[in-house]
Amino acid sequence: MSIRIDTFKEFIQPEELQKMMENKKIFILGCFNMEKLVGAVALIDFCHVSLLFVDKEYQCMGIGKTLFVKALELCLQKNQELREITVNSSTYAVPIYKRLGFNIT
Repeated sequence: MSIRIDTFKEFIQPEELQKMMENKKIFILGCFNMEKLVGAVALIDFCHVSLLFVDKEYQCMGIGKTLFVKALELCLQKNQELREITVNSSTYAVPIYKRLGFNIT
């Protein structure tokens, strides 16, 4: 297991996320079908996508895009001068982020 995977697993622990939310370092939006969480997006400092997931069963329904658009609206409310949102993406997710308007750097 690589350090990145270990770091990610540590990052997504509920206690760690809770601390970051309490410190207003991160915000998380979720999409639910009844009581089942089917999608989530999290942004750090209102400018960096740290999580964007949609349950495989619910993919290609616009959930990821809707979550991202709502998150972007919150970021712009917080900082109207915002000109860039960043993400560190796996190669698997690059096409999704490109459809959301991200450029590869």
